[in-house]
Amino acid sequence: CGGGLCEVPAALVVGLPFGLSLHRPDLRLFEYASRAAVELLRIIHGSSELMADLDAVAAQWRSEALVHGDLRWDNCHVVADRRWGAGRLKVVDWELAGMGDPAWDIAMVFGEYVRTWLQSAPVSGLTPASSFLQHARYPLAEMRPALRAFWDGYVRSRQLSLERAEALLSRAVRYLATRLIQTAFEW
Repeated sequence: CGGGLCEVPAALVVGLPFGLSLHRPDLRLFEYASRAAVELLRIIHGSSELMADLDAVAAQWRSEALVHGDLRWDNCHVVADRRWGAGRLKVVDWELAGMGDPAWDIAMVFGEYVRTWLQSAPVSGLTPASSFLQHARYPLAEMRPALRAFWDGYVRSRQLSLERAEALLSRAVRYLATRLIQTAFEW
């Protein structure tokens, strides 16, 4: 390692996550995509402004830290730990881990909260679509303290300056939008 920097083996570098390249799909994607997923891609491709925005977000990708790459709630388990007197968080399913952009992992955590909020909204043909989110079982406003605690803990543990934290948060929020598009595609 020269000058404090080490070259990372190519096998550990994470390519663009699926969500950041979904708008420019490989033809093989259509072999298993549902009709709804193909319709989502048609909608995305129908907006040159959205396509340009998604390209700009993908261009922000940085391989600068070890990332999990799939930091969903299904991959986070709380287990009893007598030494700590409480549960400890264990993160599992590290097959997508490697050098990548920490803003993607942050976006995935944020995305889990947003997904939970959106999926908890009762969708009915009897209710106007404009009121679905007002009746969500898990209102986003009630999740904000947990989101804030996660973000504050992340900034503190990484000892980020205000400037670095703001830049990371800005990139994470942009990635969040692409993560939500990926979630819609997967569902």
